Amino acid sequence: MTTRSQSTLPTVDEEAIHELEQGLPGGDLGGALSTFADELERRGGALVQLRADADEDELSSLAHGLKGSAATFCAPALAHAAKELEDRLATR
Repeated sequence: MTTRSQSTLPTVDEEAIHELEQGLPGGDLGGALSTFADELERRGGALVQLRADADEDELSSLAHGLKGSAATFCAPALAHAAKELEDRLATR
């Protein structure tokens, strides 16, 4: 279910990406984003497996890490979704 606050979050924050690029050694944004995409793929598979295994502690830990990575790589909608998952798991 998409809440109103989720639907107003940008998928990618272009201004933040520019700032990130300026702060990267050598300005290698492409390399950093490629690494982030690889990590997303790995973490996505891990999320599915942890959910199937009902391992809520590890799932919460993974959601927390994903939230931080998404925030670092200027993906606020993904960071918000990971935070919501982490918060839901904390209330169980």
